[in-house]
Amino acid sequence: MNDPAVLFYTSDFLTGVIDMSMEERGMYITLLCYQHQKGHIDEKTIRFLLGYAKDNLPEVIMKHFKIDNEGKYYNARMDLEKDKRSKFVETRRENGSKGGRPAKKKGKPIGKPSGKPLGKPKDNLMGNENDNDNIYYNNKELNNIFIEYLDLRKKLKLVNTDRAIKLLLNKLEPYNDDIKYKMLEQAIEHSWKSIYELKEEKKDNSDEIKLVRSGENSFHIGG
Repeated sequence: MNDPAVLFYTSDFLTGVIDMSMEERGMYITLLCYQHQKGHIDEKTIRFLLGYAKDNLPEVIMKHFKIDNEGKYYNARMDLEKDKRSKFVETRRENGSKGGRPAKKKGKPIGKPSGKPLGKPKDNLMGNENDNDNIYYNNKELNNIFIEYLDLRKKLKLVNTDRAIKLLLNKLEPYNDDIKYKMLEQAIEHSWKSIYELKEEKKDNSDEIKLVRSGENSFHIGG
């Protein structure tokens, strides 16, 4: 049975749909909910859900979806949040099968507390999970190098807040995975605080770069 819930960050959603009409927002959330319950969606089903029999599908909505190897549409952020939710539920299920939390030991503590912390606090001041536990891309190599870049930002004394990560993902959004990877390599090589276009790629191979429009990270359903 499909999980009936998924983390939904309302502030991020409103930011992602700021350029949509109220009707278009309703269409968008309908597609997201359908994907969460049924998986990737073919064009025929999308047209049925949105009521578009022959007209072109609204670009303001479809730019938030990618196309998989079977030609079906999906919002990448929804896929990631669904996967994270599934893993979360599974860990809770495993803990439950082991009897839940261990019982607290009775009696007085031995010795006095030293007053010293056991480790360094997390860099993420938003209180979220460590960057290395996050999944930003389905492409494993791309996800790893993005996390590597976030680690570099930490060394540069920058804080990877939710908003900062969202802005970085949005900069990479228009490009395909190969270009994203090269842009991150470039940023790491030069120890840049942000991500910039590949000037040599634009100059020499502008006709060969395939842009992929998707808005999963402008949606940011899970933060």
